[in-house]
Amino acid sequence: TLTMRKYDDLGEFATSTVKKHFGSWKQACEAAGIEVGTRHDDACLGPNGNQLDSRHELAVAKCLDGLDIECDTHVQVGSTLWECDFYLPDPNLWVEVDGYATGKRPNERGFARKLRYYASHSMDFVVVESPEELRESIDTK
Repeated sequence: TLTMRKYDDLGEFATSTVKKHFGSWKQACEAAGIEVGTRHDDACLGPNGNQLDSRHELAVAKCLDGLDIECDTHVQVGSTLWECDFYLPDPNLWVEVDGYATGKRPNERGFARKLRYYASHSMDFVVVESPEELRESIDTK
């Protein structure tokens, strides 16, 4: 099984390039004749039936649902091929969930570029590791 995160470590091209060329990660794996995996090996459904990529995202989604905060998942970031984990229309906040131990993120350079994109386009964003961090960020908005 090949996940996008494993490909980030071992592949030659960005996963966004692969998805754009083939239409989806699933179609790319099928074209290569290999079993498709989820992004983080741990895909799950959120409280509103939305597809999430990790247990960390699920915890944040449950928090947002419990706070009755409207959110969209995996929204395209500007005109890029990146997607955010969550977008909160009110207060216009882009949320990235970081469930990796320090120095263990397989796509560290790409993630850093995405954060620079947010900053350079004056997009209000936050990177959180837990629902508690998100609650604190929302409380300060």
